[in-house]
Amino acid sequence: MKSNLSDNIRIIRQKKGYSQEYIAYRLKISQQAYSLIENKAEKTTLEKLLKISKILEIKIESLINENYKINIQKKEYESLPYHKDLSDIIDQKLENEKINSILNNNIKSNKELNHLILKLNKLILLLKNISKKKMI
Repeated sequence: MKSNLSDNIRIIRQKKGYSQEYIAYRLKISQQAYSLIENKAEKTTLEKLLKISKILEIKIESLINENYKINIQKKEYESLPYHKDLSDIIDQKLENEKINSILNNNIKSNKELNHLILKLNKLILLLKNISKKKMI
């Protein structure tokens, strides 16, 4: 019997006693959106898959494994350790990418701000010159 990712996610979730609502809440998506993942109606992103494996405390490799459905039906899933390192590394990489994006936007904003300050300084100098000419 061939297994797939959606089946593995559903079976493990049920074995752990979690509802679709709970997993959806932890993923910050609607229950309907999560149901689409389990019902093979929607492909999921790597980021969501990593979060699901973290919530279910199971190796991401185990979710993808074709033969895993048979193993978890025999309750062997409980002996498989959760691969925290891989998930944490990818979470950190995603967080670093977000931080870099924010920093790049701030750098662009700072450059624009510096450019505006230079223009304002030129304008102030021009106004001072005009003001001096009027006084003479």
